[in-house]
Amino acid sequence: MKYLYRAVNALIAISILPIAFFMKMLYICVGTTDDLGSLIGTINETVNAGIKYNSIGLEESFSIKDLIDVFVTGNHYAYDLSEKSGEFVWPTALEPVDGRINAVVALFVATIVIALFVFFWSIFSNKRLPVVIASVAGAGTTVAMIACFNSAAAWITSGALKITDLLPKSTFSGMLGSIGSFFIDGMLEIAELKFDGMHLAFLFVFIGLICWTGAFYLVELGDNEEAKAKKH
Repeated sequence: MKYLYRAVNALIAISILPIAFFMKMLYICVGTTDDLGSLIGTINETVNAGIKYNSIGLEESFSIKDLIDVFVTGNHYAYDLSEKSGEFVWPTALEPVDGRINAVVALFVATIVIALFVFFWSIFSNKRLPVVIASVAGAGTTVAMIACFNSAAAWITSGALKITDLLPKSTFSGMLGSIGSFFIDGMLEIAELKFDGMHLAFLFVFIGLICWTGAFYLVELGDNEEAKAKKH
């Protein structure tokens, strides 16, 4: 039974790697601004144009693999909006939330390291307490990562960040580029930004480890009680 416990523990823990790399991590929605809606409303009132306006949005979800394809390999359609240099250039417009985003990255890495610790510990040891402690810590770093990301996302979607702040400066060079930048910022905004599934999968990994360890402990406790009863 102990070998089964360790094997399942190891499989649950190592599953965090494909989850982290392939599962959708970020959801972003680019929608039309309130200013555009107000403008159309004013036109309607002024000339009785009868224009129907509905806020629209472009939605996309990204995994870490997708982000690598966007900023490095070029195997994603959004690569056309990047610098195409093969190197990721951090937008200076994100400086107000640099600390929170760095915290998200650090907590993400810490969560992966904790899961790998559980994986290797399960291979080489039968002791369960370190698994429980590490699983609680992993769930804690995941919750902290979610909180830091939500804080950064709230600032980004508040209107403080413009769409053009994230696009290459070369896109808006010259007079035509300036006009295009003006209209894009006036009509489009980042309406929503959130984690998209991966964070919940991280929590399920650590909760699964805790539940599996607890279930194994109860089964082992029952077996020990049964063995004691037989001796008497």
